[in-house]
Amino acid sequence: MFGKKLLNVVGLLTLVKFSSAGFANSLTSCSDPDKTDAATINYSVKYCIDGSNKIHDYGAGGDTDAGILGEGVYVFDHSSKLALELGTSGSIGGSTNNLILYQCGSDKVCKQTTGFVQIGNNVWFYVKENGSGSETPNATGLSGNDDCDSGTDVGGLINYNFEGVRLCLTTTKSVAANTDGDYLVVGTVTDTNPPFVQYNSIITTGDYFIVDKLFSAEELCYSSTDGSLMISRENFCTPGADCSAYYKCTEGTCEPATETCPRAADTCVAAASESNTCEGGYAIISELLYKCTTSGSACTVETPKIGYYKAVNDGSYAGGYITCAGGADITCSKATKVTADDCQDHLGKIITSGNICVNALAADSGIDLAASKQYLIDASANISDLGITGKTSSFVVLSVDSANNKATILTYGETTERYLYINKNDNKKTVAARGTVPTAGAICPVSSNTMAEYKKQINDSCVNNAVDTTTVAYYKNTFTASA
Repeated sequence: MFGKKLLNVVGLLTLVKFSSAGFANSLTSCSDPDKTDAATINYSVKYCIDGSNKIHDYGAGGDTDAGILGEGVYVFDHSSKLALELGTSGSIGGSTNNLILYQCGSDKVCKQTTGFVQIGNNVWFYVKENGSGSETPNATGLSGNDDCDSGTDVGGLINYNFEGVRLCLTTTKSVAANTDGDYLVVGTVTDTNPPFVQYNSIITTGDYFIVDKLFSAEELCYSSTDGSLMISRENFCTPGADCSAYYKCTEGTCEPATETCPRAADTCVAAASESNTCEGGYAIISELLYKCTTSGSACTVETPKIGYYKAVNDGSYAGGYITCAGGADITCSKATKVTADDCQDHLGKIITSGNICVNALAADSGIDLAASKQYLIDASANISDLGITGKTSSFVVLSVDSANNKATILTYGETTERYLYINKNDNKKTVAARGTVPTAGAICPVSSNTMAEYKKQINDSCVNNAVDTTTVAYYKNTFTASA
């Protein structure tokens, strides 16, 4: 355990989340009135808190600063500004609706907090953050032989088996007031007007259960055996205490301490909502292909075609692309790279450089998506990465759309040209555009002896005696100029 009793609380923990409302009552500021000037002392003020969050003790007379309060937990009456004694010897005095609670560390810096405190013999009060003050859940009036399973006890006090006051952490687990240590309120809080909420970290001694505003830790070990919370090495050395979960706590507010692989600083998050931070690429979200255009705008569903889609840089697409393959249905998946410097034996694959191989030739470096061009790809055998069925002496057309960062295989309906032409000496088989220079100029006139001609095969797209324009378009070589 981290500490013992009232004045040694810096290392103690409490797992509770606070309500959003602020404190309605607090100590008077030492600068209002100015407690540094004896001539302006307000003798009705007995304690005040300065700009450094240190509490000054002006005693019952209010005329002499006896010093700054040390490490400990302090309860004050808001009306009189007097401190109240904690424990069985304490006395509440007047109003019970004006209590304010502070926790001070070894550096004498104090923070206002919430919790249950004992002021008198077995007489407990709660101090809340939202300004409702303190009521009296008088422990002597609590039902004997009580437990936490009534449905309204979690986060509240019970008198368990007539053995004394306990705080319900869950519907099956509680901690005794005289058990020094640090505990987590795991269950959903159901008690009436509780000072805690779920996942508050609670320090407990014989005199109080409070939220520890002074302690923050990256990782604490929670034991489902007894509800205790401690650092891992102490848990390891505590017989009977398991370590069933880890929590990160900041000023009494705790949350599960999860571990994930760090995301590179320049990566983005793809989302089908305005939380999307990716742009200029594609992502697979809920098994569908999405296009992410602009950070801050939702990625939108893209109807996939057979081919390659440049992936967003979210750190999960090692191949740099999403590959969509044909078949009964077009399915998309994260592409993988092959470790290779060229395209030898790697038709249709992505090599180390990130380029796409449009042939299987040694020393060929493949293509990227920088320019909108079309390429004839040998489909005489199956192209497994794209789900394309091989047909004897046939080629398919890969069309690069640089503006939209994709390269797709054209269907019969998308290929408007019955004949396509290439330079027979071009290993990439770049389709020449009609009437352009240098692509068409390089193979024209026909007498230049560099032209190769390919014709679209209607029979490969005939289904039930009609052309199915959605099928992949196949081309065959019908002419190659002789040298």
